[in-house]
Amino acid sequence: MKGISVIILLALSCSCTSFSTYSKFNSIQSCDGYICINNDSLNIKFTSFGAFKIANSKREFRNLKLKGNLEFKNIIFFGTSSTIETITIFF
Repeated sequence: MKGISVIILLALSCSCTSFSTYSKFNSIQSCDGYICINNDSLNIKFTSFGAFKIANSKREFRNLKLKGNLEFKNIIFFGTSSTIETITIFF
């Protein structure tokens, strides 16, 4: 019984993600010194200053190497900037 419980727990923990399934449809481009993020599947357009580092997946988020333990669920993208010390999370 313990073995089955462990397998179910591992399956559930592996299937959970912090990023929405729609985040893979994000396109990021430079627009006259700004960052433009478009997601055509959700019909979302976001424009921000160019100093942001953007993550669209958990792997990209880990590569940002941020201090502290941030927890979030089902977001479209994550943005951070060392220039203006802010965090942007788009739900």
